[in-house]
Amino acid sequence: MTQPPAPLSNGGDAAGPTSLDTLRLLVEQAAEGHPVGEHVRVDGVLLDLLMDADSATRASVIETARALSPDLGERAMRLAWAFSAAPEADFLSRPAAESFAACVADPALAPGDTVGDYRVVREIGRGGMGVVYLAERSDVGLRAAVKVLSGPVVASGVEDPDAQRFLDERRHLATLSHPNVARLYDAGHTADGRPYFAMEHVDGEPFPAYADRRGLSLRDRLALFEQVCAAVRHVHGRGLVHGDVKPENVLVADDDEGRPVAKLLDFGVATRWRSWGDGASGAQSSTCQPFTYGSAAPEIVAGGEPTPASDLYSLGVLLRELVRPPASRSAPRAVVDALESLVERATSAEVGRRPPTVADLSAELRALTWRPRPAQQAESWAFGAALGTLAALAGAAVFARLRGRG
Repeated sequence: MTQPPAPLSNGGDAAGPTSLDTLRLLVEQAAEGHPVGEHVRVDGVLLDLLMDADSATRASVIETARALSPDLGERAMRLAWAFSAAPEADFLSRPAAESFAACVADPALAPGDTVGDYRVVREIGRGGMGVVYLAERSDVGLRAAVKVLSGPVVASGVEDPDAQRFLDERRHLATLSHPNVARLYDAGHTADGRPYFAMEHVDGEPFPAYADRRGLSLRDRLALFEQVCAAVRHVHGRGLVHGDVKPENVLVADDDEGRPVAKLLDFGVATRWRSWGDGASGAQSSTCQPFTYGSAAPEIVAGGEPTPASDLYSLGVLLRELVRPPASRSAPRAVVDALESLVERATSAEVGRRPPTVADLSAELRALTWRPRPAQQAESWAFGAALGTLAALAGAAVFARLRGRG
C-alpha cells in the first residue's frame, strides 16, 4: 500500500488526522455497530474531513482515502463533489425552511405564459440554478430555449451567488459566436424580477446516444468530435473555460440537409481563465466551483481552479466513450492503438501528460493513418487474386472457343 501524499488537514488547526493509520482507525470506529448505518457513518467521517480541509488540502484527504481502499477514495471524491456543489459555504447553518424554499422555488411558468417576447410551450429541463422552457416568438417565427433563474427572488442589492452565476452565464454566451456553440438570442427579466435569457433551441440527442443510434463509424464519430473540439477551442480563445463538457451538454442534430451538427451547451459553470486582452493566466475563482463527477478533471474534484487543461480532460472522457467497441472493431489496428494512447494521455491525472491544448488534441486525431488492418489487406489481396484468376480462366476459355471455330 502506498504512503499518502501529505498529512490530512483540518483547516489549519494544530490537531487533526495526520496519517493513514489515523484515517483507518476513524473508519473502523465508524463501521462499528449495526451494518445498516455503516456507510452513513463512514461517509460522515469523510465529510467532516473534507469540510474541515481547505481546497489546497482536500486533494490530500481524497488521496489518503484512496490509499486506504479504492472504494473509500471513490466515496471521498463523490462527497467532495457534493460539498463543492453547495451554493453557499454556510448551507448547513441556514434554517431548514429557507434551504427548502431555495430548492423548490421556481418560475412555475405554464404553457401560454410569456417571458419577454416569448410564449412558453412547455418545460424541457431544469438544473441547479434554472428552469429551461421551449418557447416561441411568433412575430419572427422563432423557437428558442428560454432559461429562467430558479430559487427565491432576493431583494436588490443582496448578494446571491446563484443569480450572479446565472448572469455570468448569459454574459459569457454573449461573447461567443461559433457554428458549434448554441447562440444567445435575447435576455431580460420576468415580471417578478427573475433574470432570463433566450438561446438557440437544439432539438438533438447527446453525442454518444446519437452516434450509437445512427450506427456511426469510428471515422464519422471522430469527424463529429472535431466539431466539439472546434467549439471548445473557440471558448478558450474567448478567455473562458466551459467547465462542464459532458455528453448531456453536447447535443447532435441534423441540419436542413441531413448532416449531423454538434452543439456545445450549458455555460452555467463557465469561468474566465484570463482577463480578456491582458494575457494574465489563472481562472477567476468563485465561492465554489460545481462540477459533474465522472467528467471533471481530478484537479477540479480536489478543489482546484478550472483551466483549459481541465476542459481537455473532459473531452478525453467524451472521446473514450465515443471510441469504445463496437465502434472501433472494424477500424485499423494502428488507429485503435493511437486512440487508446491519446485517450489515456488526455484523461491522465497529471496535467503535464495531457496534450497541451485542444488544438493539439485535434491535430493528433487528424494525423491518424486510416490504412486497413493486416487481415483486411490479406482479404483484399486474396479477393483481387481470385478475380484475376477468374478473369484469366475466362479469357482462356474464350481463346479456346475462338481457336476451335477457326
